[in-house]
Amino acid sequence: MATQPGGEPRVDPALVPFLHASGEDAERCLADLLAGETDRTIRAIVSRTLCGSSRGGRTQALETEDVRADVVVHLLSRLRRLKTQADPTAIENFPAYVAAIAYRTCYTHLRRLYPQRARLKNRLRYALTYDADLTLEQDALGIWRCGLTKWIERDAPLMRADDTMQRFRSGPSAFARDIVTDPVGCGLSIADTMKLLLDRIGEPVDFDVLVDAIGGVLGVDSAAPIWSVADAADAALEVADPAGSIADTLVHRQFLARLWTEVRELPVNQRVAILLNLRDEDGMSALPLLPMTGIATIRQIAEVLAMSAVDLAALWRDLPLDDARIAARLQLKRQQVINLRKSGRERLGRRMARFGGR
Repeated sequence: MATQPGGEPRVDPALVPFLHASGEDAERCLADLLAGETDRTIRAIVSRTLCGSSRGGRTQALETEDVRADVVVHLLSRLRRLKTQADPTAIENFPAYVAAIAYRTCYTHLRRLYPQRARLKNRLRYALTYDADLTLEQDALGIWRCGLTKWIERDAPLMRADDTMQRFRSGPSAFARDIVTDPVGCGLSIADTMKLLLDRIGEPVDFDVLVDAIGGVLGVDSAAPIWSVADAADAALEVADPAGSIADTLVHRQFLARLWTEVRELPVNQRVAILLNLRDEDGMSALPLLPMTGIATIRQIAEVLAMSAVDLAALWRDLPLDDARIAARLQLKRQQVINLRKSGRERLGRRMARFGGR
């Protein structure tokens, strides 16, 4: 955790007036903290996250308001604990914390109401992250959008003369069933089904809408889904998302963003040695965590690695690379790659120690 010069935890400046106030002044400061931009952020996240699975009308409005209230209750409780010093963990970035709690509360709500859809969403997120032909990126509004890798370097979306996108948006499930009538009979995996559907649409789509579309094909709301969970070709997609839930990841997003900033400052060969070999605790590539958390897109990662997005996409399926393959790419010896990674990590360790990294 980052600390101030005196050794105390660093706190978001927006919280300081509330922490120093007392009595009615403290309550007014608390009300100000939860109003304005905080309230708009909560409402936007809750509305956007729940709309993909809502039942519409009054039911949706009631669910949205209940979830928003749960977020506010959590924030009130945490802020009051922080003021009494019952909670020693400081909030360094209040807007980021608000967003994390809003997402966490939404996902908890959706998992409780729609367990099959939540499970399907994890499978799709896994496939979108680890299949080299698929992409999952956040746009400027924070909306997760899915696409095909071959679109990355396209200057503009494919403008179809027909009403394909309109038909997809108005009825994603029905549209998908028209395109993919029998995925199991055709031997298609979930990833193949998404590719077929996205190729027909011709432009990136909202992740939640794509979940609705694939859910229509798989019949996830029926008593017996038509996609067998024992399908050997799709067994890998049954594994839980190795990066954990997006809500949990967001809590650590500030640390990851700072780490990414420091990585970009390294010499290019050190970047390549570290990133192409980056692994999580299970030995899988940790690089997909960057686009999943919105810290860096595939295109931005490629730029840091001094390669094209298409070249990176071609490697995506094989990540993490071993030292011999990295050495061949850099035209160096294997030991030189090991030395580059070691020196790069040492520099990152020193820089992140100043930031309060672990």
